[in-house]
Amino acid sequence: MLRRLMLICGLLVAVAGCGKPAPTPVAEPVLPPAGPELAPVTVVDHVLRDKASIQCDFFEKQCKAFYVRHGRPPTSLVELVAPAPEVGKPMVNGGPLALADPWGKGMFMLESGGGGDTPVICIVYCFEDGDPDKRLYSPTRTKSMKK
Repeated sequence: MLRRLMLICGLLVAVAGCGKPAPTPVAEPVLPPAGPELAPVTVVDHVLRDKASIQCDFFEKQCKAFYVRHGRPPTSLVELVAPAPEVGKPMVNGGPLALADPWGKGMFMLESGGGGDTPVICIVYCFEDGDPDKRLYSPTRTKSMKK
């Protein structure tokens, strides 16, 4: 009796499944082949570049604040994350990890000016994905360089 019931249930399930239409295949979009000149740029790439530019801008502003506070520019960006002796806390929290760009590499600083009445300007930059041919600066620095 139990076997007959199981056989009937199995047949009903098999028959019920036969009435469903087969799913229609969806065509995949055809993309052009990616070569070195057609490398796809993703949203993540744009976000990482924007984050790096904002970090450069932040550290340039911190260099200016350091200059106002100490009367000299920092010798390196590490001086911004190290605790100041007179205050006991750093200008930038996060320690050395704060100096990492979005790709996990370091940020760099250049000094410009400082001759005569010209104030010292700190220029902070990083390399996009560690590529030395792709320097990224703060958005304000990039605008002034295009002029």
